[in-house]
Amino acid sequence: MRSVGVAVLLIAATLAAPAAAEYPDKPIRLIVPQAAGSATDTVARLLGAELTRELGQQVIVDNRPGGALTIGLDVTAKSEPDGYTICMGPIGALAITRHMVAKLPYDIERDFQPIALVAKGHMLLAAAPNAPFRSVAELIDYAKKNPGKLSNASSSNGSPGHVGGPRSCIFPIKAARRRSTT
Repeated sequence: MRSVGVAVLLIAATLAAPAAAEYPDKPIRLIVPQAAGSATDTVARLLGAELTRELGQQVIVDNRPGGALTIGLDVTAKSEPDGYTICMGPIGALAITRHMVAKLPYDIERDFQPIALVAKGHMLLAAAPNAPFRSVAELIDYAKKNPGKLSNASSSNGSPGHVGGPRSCIFPIKAARRRSTT
């Protein structure tokens, strides 16, 4: 929670600096390029509540999922650069999607200005206790010998769970694309 507090202060200082006397005089929209209930959404809601308290102005979380995380970022990129529309930029949206989507409707370096690192996440590979494998090597061996018997879930195309998940590691990239259901 301490890092959220520091992020709130950094964001507040950054956004308020150009017009300290007037800003903010209306609600701030915090765009999340993922669905409600996702990890990014949860962090955004915590951050939005703290920013609301610190800035004295409502911060509204606006979920814009879809398009391999491009819809929310596109809305942000096309918004007026006045500090009233900010966006949570998960690693999938900022670093991975550009390698998965042929023509992005925005330029990450030109259209976005980082404000603060709000959270760090980790990935976990887990299986049921009765699974016939106990290591990643055994999982890969099992998957190769039993095609189509395993499944993997991720929050969206272009997310770290999608790109770094077992499916992309176990199967050739071409096969992983063919089997993708999202």
